[in-house]
Amino acid sequence: MTIFNPNKFILFTINILICSHVFANESPKFDLDRFHFEEKILPQKIIKVRNPYGDIRVRPAPKDTLMIHAVYQKIGENPYIPDMQIERTESGINFNFIYPKDNVPERLTDGRIDVVVIIPEHVKLDLEIERGNLQTKKLKNPIKVYSDSSNIKLNTTENFDLYTRAGSIDLQLPALINSNGTLKTSIGNIDVFFQLEKNIAFDVKTSASISSNDLELMKSRIINKRKQLLKLGTPHHKLKIESDTGHVRLINNNHIYH
Repeated sequence: MTIFNPNKFILFTINILICSHVFANESPKFDLDRFHFEEKILPQKIIKVRNPYGDIRVRPAPKDTLMIHAVYQKIGENPYIPDMQIERTESGINFNFIYPKDNVPERLTDGRIDVVVIIPEHVKLDLEIERGNLQTKKLKNPIKVYSDSSNIKLNTTENFDLYTRAGSIDLQLPALINSNGTLKTSIGNIDVFFQLEKNIAFDVKTSASISSNDLELMKSRIINKRKQLLKLGTPHHKLKIESDTGHVRLINNNHIYH
């Protein structure tokens, strides 16, 4: 049996994050530093993470311990130094990654923060992200995400509320879900990958195209209508999808042949 080592996992994940951002070009003096938080958490709590300076990755925790691990880059002779502010509330814990007001990097190449969140099942997660992308993997957590321009890639069995004005949304729905959800962009495209043969509905509104590889789903589509209700069977789950000008694709994984 393989024993899960969270510390090795964190370091491996952080290394992957950093490799795509470091040493692409010859750079001035460079160093890395870290923040780390670890604590047991109750399922009814809400964890809020705000990172406007880089990526956020979210992974499931093997037990009931929440871990927040962040790496920030120190570039040049006078590097920008951020802070991880922690605020405890009655409902949960807030994590806010900031730079001092008079010392904020204008570009990510001058300094960035990349965050990994390892969270126990069913703990609610509220994320705000800019100048980076969000990616999650096999979560069983209710999740809310807000961004102006970041891309969102989400996989969860629970309820979700996703918004990015200019970024794209890529939602992976597992075969077994307990969720309803909302996905909204202004100009970004929305892709939903699902594995259900029935009992799901998509309430879609966009001025761009709506497409699917599921012919049964598309039978309920009305041509030249901006708002569509597409469904399979008697829906137990409903997704509300809205974009001003972004394209919407509904992809049934059971109909993809390799």
